[in-house]
Amino acid sequence: MSYFTARDMVSDLIEAGMTQQQIAEKVHVSQATIARVFKGSDTRYESGKRLAALHRSRCPERYPSISKPTPPTEPAAATGEA
Repeated sequence: MSYFTARDMVSDLIEAGMTQQQIAEKVHVSQATIARVFKGSDTRYESGKRLAALHRSRCPERYPSISKPTPPTEPAAATGEA
């Protein structure tokens, strides 16, 4: 399981092309709050949960794929030698 700080998530979202204002609107906080988080301040639990959900939806490459099982390996073919 991957763990990200709120700052990591905001940084990733900005790198993905979102502005602080767009992030703030999606997370239901002010742009100033996002700016403080980007500088390393903590955020409230509920805001952090919304930020994490936004991060998962916009930056899926940062999360290991759990839903894709690895295909089974084929058993070695018989050589036919007796």
